[in-house]
Amino acid sequence: MFIIGISAAFVDAIKTAPQLYKSYMTKTTKDLSWSTLFLSSTSGLLWFLYGYSQIDIPIIISASFYFLSNLLLVYVKQSHDEHTNTYTNKMDKASSTDD
Repeated sequence: MFIIGISAAFVDAIKTAPQLYKSYMTKTTKDLSWSTLFLSSTSGLLWFLYGYSQIDIPIIISASFYFLSNLLLVYVKQSHDEHTNTYTNKMDKASSTDD
């Protein structure tokens, strides 16, 4: 059963990797929901705390990676949203001066 637990922890830990990769490569996160990111991060943190309280290594490992990968997604979304808003504001100002 320990091998199944470690395998589940590994799969759980890498499940956000494709989204991280896509967001980083395309430089867009407009389709990522802030609510989903918040709930996923909270879930990872709560699973980590539970695993820690039970001294369950597979859960601790899985939840740690899941929580950290969600924090990375939050960072990427925040930085891309700021960049998009800055670019949009500059374009709006430029187009308003052309009138």
